[in-house]
Amino acid sequence: MSLADILNDTKKNFDPKKDSINGSYDKLPEGTYLVTLDNTNHFVSKTSGFEQLSFKMTVVDGEHASQSEFVGVNLATEKKDGSPMPDFVVTKNMRLLVTIGALVGLTITDEMVMGNVTDVYEKLVGAFLPYKGKLLEMTIKESANKKDPDNPFRNYEFAEATESNNDPFKKQANDNIEISDDDMPF
Repeated sequence: MSLADILNDTKKNFDPKKDSINGSYDKLPEGTYLVTLDNTNHFVSKTSGFEQLSFKMTVVDGEHASQSEFVGVNLATEKKDGSPMPDFVVTKNMRLLVTIGALVGLTITDEMVMGNVTDVYEKLVGAFLPYKGKLLEMTIKESANKKDPDNPFRNYEFAEATESNNDPFKKQANDNIEISDDDMPF
């Protein structure tokens, strides 16, 4: 697509006086994707102070190649009001953290999760750094959100990238290319 094509498409679909320059974030639809772990970040909201460990997963093949999904892991054991976070929430997030770690080759140790939650996030960012670019299989399923039906909960499952899907650029053995003398340039 040329710059002129992009400009004309922008003029049709974008109101510079009303629309955000950054556009809207198109979520990946439910499904299973081959992804790379592109980044691990300690996210802190400037407005609320909410913290989490954020994994950027980028799809490497198929219709949604190059689209990213941000998977957040909140390890807080208390809510903002000081009341305890429900055990099932903390356990689910810990399972997500341990699973992503195991699938990229990182074992989450007791030492990594000791201390205040801010320090824990920082330690984990450093621990995941060497695993950037590792392949995983990510499955997204949505479930109803009673408080905000327009924004369903996104649930993630991760699995090991299998031998058959771990190199999306590799030709399959049965993808033979036949070249005749007529195809040669000389």
